[in-house]
Amino acid sequence: MSAVQILGSIAIAYVFLYASILAHELGHLMAARLAGARVAGYSIGDGPLVLTFIDEFGAAWMFRPIPNRG
Repeated sequence: MSAVQILGSIAIAYVFLYASILAHELGHLMAARLAGARVAGYSIGDGPLVLTFIDEFGAAWMFRPIPNRG
């Protein structure tokens, strides 16, 4: 295997891991909103903040590069 193939495999694994954590945490978010709870923030990962925005319900969405938790 070449270095490019190995890096490609790592990138694909990273995307799938991040997507699975995102889907899992979205379940928590939807359950909280259906129960009528106010959600102040929604964060995925660890490390420096890469992307953030506030949705129409006032929840701050924060995305960080290390996909180890939600």
